[in-house]
Amino acid sequence: MKIKKEYLLAGITVCFWGTLAPANKLLLNSISEMELLFLSTFLATVFLLALNIVTGNIKELKNHCF
Repeated sequence: MKIKKEYLLAGITVCFWGTLAPANKLLLNSISEMELLFLSTFLATVFLLALNIVTGNIKELKNHCF
């Protein structure tokens, strides 16, 4: 059985999204809300920046932002 790439990526996204709330609840027991907010924003920024570099879209991002 062959699964389309889009459906596979959507399934992975749903799995990550579903584990986000329990993971955040566990993390809030050890760090403050502001630290968690900073950490999640920082990790998302790093991931999206790396994704743009790998796919070659960083030039479009530079032209759009500056």
